[in-house]
Amino acid sequence: MKVRRKYILNFSIVLALLSLVLSAIQFNRTKESLLESNQFFFRTIVNASYDIVDNTVNEAIKTYLKGVTDTVASHTLGVTQEQEVKEVIRIANELVIGESGYIYLMSPQGVHLYHPFLQGQNRAHLIHIQTQLTSKSGMTQYSHANPHEVGKRAKVAYSVRLPSGNTLVATTYKDELMYLVDLEALKDKLRKYSYGDSGYVYIVDLQGELVLRPNFEHEHLKALIGYSSELLIDKVVAEPEGHFSYSI
Repeated sequence: MKVRRKYILNFSIVLALLSLVLSAIQFNRTKESLLESNQFFFRTIVNASYDIVDNTVNEAIKTYLKGVTDTVASHTLGVTQEQEVKEVIRIANELVIGESGYIYLMSPQGVHLYHPFLQGQNRAHLIHIQTQLTSKSGMTQYSHANPHEVGKRAKVAYSVRLPSGNTLVATTYKDELMYLVDLEALKDKLRKYSYGDSGYVYIVDLQGELVLRPNFEHEHLKALIGYSSELLIDKVVAEPEGHFSYSI
């Protein structure tokens, strides 16, 4: 009888341990599954939101730069090529595009007939220049650093081919024209991607300033998530895409 009780006791202990192990395995699997599901959910929302933001920003910038090139082009109608260059230079000296933007004029071969930094140079070997030379009009985006700058940034340009055959381009860094975006209209577009009772989408620049978030625009990210903001900015700089958790 004692042997039987001992056997039952040992069996129960083994069964209990086995149950604990299986429960732990199941818990970890469930936890991993929930984590993967959440990450997929957030990734889907962020990607969709990014497309909306990028398209909205691009459309605003395109409209603005097209207005610049159309205005400049209207001053070159019915003039000789020499007069065309002089007129572009005259306007360029008075024109402000963002903080560091400018216009330039290229021959059909890609030689800069006017450029504030690269006058007389042929840059037809560059992909974005090739696109501008082969298109009647349109916007291009590329990474670029002006001669006096360190580190490339996202740049946008709108080009138009003039009757003379030369190509006129207006360009600046993308982040310098963010003020053109209608934030209220953008909020309306992003509102459908809110989730749960407290979920939302917000946009922050690399200095930690909130570009878009209801009731917090133009405040530092620290006002929203506290000191976790510094960790978030560091992670974004190191990894442009990824998952990040923080406490508030």
